[in-house]
Amino acid sequence: MSFIKNVIFVIGPSGIGKSSLIKNIHLNEKVNVFELDKIVYEAACKHNLIDSGGAYRVMQELGTQAFFILGMNYLFEVIGRNATERYIVDVGAAFQNIDLLKHYSRIYNVICIDAKPKIAHERYITNRPKDPRDLFTHCSIEYSPTRIEVYNSATYTIDTSSENLDGTINEFNTILKGIWNE
Repeated sequence: MSFIKNVIFVIGPSGIGKSSLIKNIHLNEKVNVFELDKIVYEAACKHNLIDSGGAYRVMQELGTQAFFILGMNYLFEVIGRNATERYIVDVGAAFQNIDLLKHYSRIYNVICIDAKPKIAHERYITNRPKDPRDLFTHCSIEYSPTRIEVYNSATYTIDTSSENLDGTINEFNTILKGIWNE
């Protein structure tokens, strides 16, 4: 199967460490990184749909489907300006409730960063101390049937349950180099 190789989506449960991993990319060429949550907020402000409150407020105002469409349209508008550059898109958890996202792996490379639910919950608590949730609540949100389908649709999966950060970074970089033929 052939993929559009210059855009890679990174998905996974909230607080699993997607953003931290992306910040540790070690490649020969420049990579543009976008956080989809920030992109959708920029788009909402640009189109005067909302004036404050961040991505979550945009989702509350517009609904999940419109939130996704707005974010993806604006993302591709931005990417289209420099279509030959490389992009990694950090997909915020709210976008992962969208059934449509599982079809992106038919066109783009999608990397899922995951861990066993208990470990993912522990990382969530560590990385998001202002938003505590118990294990049951965490699993019902982050491992819902839709999210599991989205995670399972990924082109690549990195299970970080037993790996240390350096091992995960190395595996992530190896996948990126393979996709981009470095």
